[in-house]
Amino acid sequence: MKFLYGTSNFSKHMKQMFKGLNIDLYGLSDLGINIKVDESGSTPMENARIKALAYYKVSKIPTFSCDSGLYIEGLSKDKQPGVFVRRKDCKNLNDEEYIKYYTEGVNHV
Repeated sequence: MKFLYGTSNFSKHMKQMFKGLNIDLYGLSDLGINIKVDESGSTPMENARIKALAYYKVSKIPTFSCDSGLYIEGLSKDKQPGVFVRRKDCKNLNDEEYIKYYTEGVNHV
C-alpha cells in the first residue's frame, strides 16, 4: 500500500517508523510534486488538512500531512504567531526580522 507524507521536509526516520507494515511511504520530492499550497487555516490541524487534500488531488495517493505553530507563553492572543510564525502584518519575515520581532515581543511581556 502506498502513502504520501505531504511534506518537503521528509526524513528517513519517518520511513523507519513504517518499516514492516507493508506500506510504501513517499515524500513530495519522491513523486516530483512541487506545488504551492495556500495554507490559509487558522490552526495547524486546518493547514495540515488543506495540504493533505491538495497533495492528494495531484498524486491520487492516500496522503497525510503535518503542520505546526508557535505559541509563546506570556504573549497576548493577538501577538501569538500561531500558524503565522513568519508572517506579520501581511509581510513574510526574514530570519533577522523574525528573531527581532519575537525577541522584542517576549522581552516586553
